[in-house]
Amino acid sequence: MIRRPPRSTLFPYTTLFRSIQSKQIFRLIGEEDGSKLLANGESENKAVKSLSNVLDKQLFKREFSHKFDASFKDASGCKTLPELVSKKRNNLKVGNLAKLTSATTFLDLVQRFRLCDESVLKSILTNSKNKEVLPQLLDIMAASQTPAAVTAIISVLNFDSDVIDLPERFLYALSTVPYPDKTIIRKIVELVKQGTKSEKLFETLLLTLGSLTKTHYLQNKLNDEVKLVLSLLETKLSECKADVCKLWYIRALRNTAVPSSLSTLTNHISFGGKVASEALRAIKALPTEAVTDDVKAVLLQVYLERKIKHDSSARILAAEILLDNFASVSLLETLLLSMTNSSVEVNTYVIQKIKENALTDNAFRTIVRNALSMLHVGNYNVLAQGGSSTAFTHLLAGDDYLNATYGLHMEMIGDGILKRSDFDIGMAFSDGSLNLFTVGLFAGGLGSFAGDNNANDDEEMTAGIEISVLGVGLRPYTLFTGQGELMGHVWSGTGSEPTPIFQGNFLLHDHRQTVYLQNGLVLQLSVLGCLSFDMTGSIQTSLWNRNAHTVINNKAAVVIQSMARIESTFVNSHIGVNAGTEAALNFVTDLEFAESPFKMCTQMQQPSLTIRRVVSKVENIPGSKHKLRRTKRLLETVPGKSFALHKKNSDLCSVMLRPH
Repeated sequence: MIRRPPRSTLFPYTTLFRSIQSKQIFRLIGEEDGSKLLANGESENKAVKSLSNVLDKQLFKREFSHKFDASFKDASGCKTLPELVSKKRNNLKVGNLAKLTSATTFLDLVQRFRLCDESVLKSILTNSKNKEVLPQLLDIMAASQTPAAVTAIISVLNFDSDVIDLPERFLYALSTVPYPDKTIIRKIVELVKQGTKSEKLFETLLLTLGSLTKTHYLQNKLNDEVKLVLSLLETKLSECKADVCKLWYIRALRNTAVPSSLSTLTNHISFGGKVASEALRAIKALPTEAVTDDVKAVLLQVYLERKIKHDSSARILAAEILLDNFASVSLLETLLLSMTNSSVEVNTYVIQKIKENALTDNAFRTIVRNALSMLHVGNYNVLAQGGSSTAFTHLLAGDDYLNATYGLHMEMIGDGILKRSDFDIGMAFSDGSLNLFTVGLFAGGLGSFAGDNNANDDEEMTAGIEISVLGVGLRPYTLFTGQGELMGHVWSGTGSEPTPIFQGNFLLHDHRQTVYLQNGLVLQLSVLGCLSFDMTGSIQTSLWNRNAHTVINNKAAVVIQSMARIESTFVNSHIGVNAGTEAALNFVTDLEFAESPFKMCTQMQQPSLTIRRVVSKVENIPGSKHKLRRTKRLLETVPGKSFALHKKNSDLCSVMLRPH
């Protein structure tokens, strides 16, 4: 059985190695009395020597190592690391992000970086010739996951400056590594304790610390490092006075996803507002088995607003956690019957969430069927909500081993105004799932700007983006706050040209394993993968025509390099399977707010792509001329397509895109 690492698993290894077989053939050549002692000796060595004399054959002793041999053959010759970086510099330029050249170079260099000490790595970072590709070098050094690399980066970068692009780039890459050393966690703890000049960088430090702690916890459970981080985050959270401070530490606890933080998070629900919503998001991120029955009553109080009035996003989050963890006929009856006296958009979202769960879970589907069989529940008055909110998950692609899915969860308010949406790309396996990427949009106070006379003028205008990569939540990015800032963007045309939103190279796979076969041979498996990502966006707004047009382009390159090899004194055999592709997923959104209700059409498009696979086999026998080398190249073209979203979106697109 091949063990899956706790994070950074794009797909099961069965898609790379279908099977590994070890065969032995025994033939009966005769029968002898087994009681006869062939050889003996006072020690192991003397017994082997005695047996050699009896058999008249030279026997020798061979040691089997339990450690994975990471001494890969260097495909770049005998170049030193600085020379190799110089040779690969053009491949690392920002223009090659989301291309195979960038992802392949990342994998070529990351293993070499692991072998180098702090002084060599520091010299590469401080080399003026590498200034243009420094962000990409930070990605590689972070992915190497060595204390030497992290120490070198911390000594070179300035974490106490208003310019935070490079420190944040390093922290983003570090937060997704699959095997963080405890030394690395303690170094990030030291940075948190020292503090930073920039509040944004400080929040990113907290989120990175939370993410590293989660991965470390999955491998080592509640050890000293995990306890140290949890104690630090919860203590600082209790000292916070302002809501913005509380949000930093709650988001960090959400990234840790350690069950012992449940009590702290539950207590902060009572604060209401954004703090309660963020605490509920953190609870939602916890493992399913961690959410206890004691929390159920608190969640019901939030959804039904029995004690205090909660934000609609908090009520939706409470309903989602209840449906995912405590689904029952009585719960559905309670939720559905409350809809006669509740917000139409919240009601619509919850019904869509129930439908989404029912499509993927047979047990949940049975519960829904039993609940709706009751006449006072399954009727038009309860189920016919007229909102625009939606929640669904659809299949993107799939085979016998995995399903790739895309999902959209969108909360609307008023006359078709977006409050929050999350678009997810994920992978589902037979024994688990992985969130690859999430783009969240949040907005508030935009009703009056769009001409809604019934808008809540007390809410400040704001909008922003929240991104999650490989299950790691990143710092929210605020596009504007206040009407003056919004109007400044509109009049100046800010963002009318494609603008980078998020870029980077991330370690998808980092798996090494030694397997002892029954025939005595030792098999070594290695899988290394990279995701090179480039997300850009543009927006054009017309106050005269009262419409807006946005385009978000998500481009990515994925390269997986895998190898299975057997090396012995009498035979060497290597099989390599490399796969790579360049893909894109684009979103085009048109908004018309000239009249109420507003109209919004979103199109999701995937251009055609080509998947490249190279299977190579090398076999040789030491001391002989026998050498076998075979290579097979495979190309698979996936045609471009557009994806269906929810029905209301399709209806609006039909109206808005109709030729005039």
